[in-house]
Amino acid sequence: MKKELWDVFHLYYGCEVMFVGGNEYFFKNGDIYTIDHHIFYKMAKDFEDFNFENYKLILRKMTDITDEERNIASNLSGLVALGTANIGDKNLIYSEAEHIAYLLKQGFDLFGLIESGQAIDKTTLKK
Repeated sequence: MKKELWDVFHLYYGCEVMFVGGNEYFFKNGDIYTIDHHIFYKMAKDFEDFNFENYKLILRKMTDITDEERNIASNLSGLVALGTANIGDKNLIYSEAEHIAYLLKQGFDLFGLIESGQAIDKTTLKK
């Protein structure tokens, strides 16, 4: 099932987002912001008119994980397995909240948002 940006936007609090919807309030097209209480306030205030298509999360693909990040993730307590296993027709993902929270905080795309065009691959942005 395809994840929509509005389903997971809140999970990326503290990550960067690019405004791509022209000019709106204090948002300017192409500007990069950190997802913080200002954006959530605007979402809550104007929820019916809030257009998630005006925002693109700036995320990293899991293939961009560094050795240091991999070591930190694997040393978090309680890791059973990080990956997938096929059981019958179902694909189960083993992980724990600490690992998922760490990967989200590092700005990794855990939901296929880059591939679906709802997020921007951080490695493609000019510095």
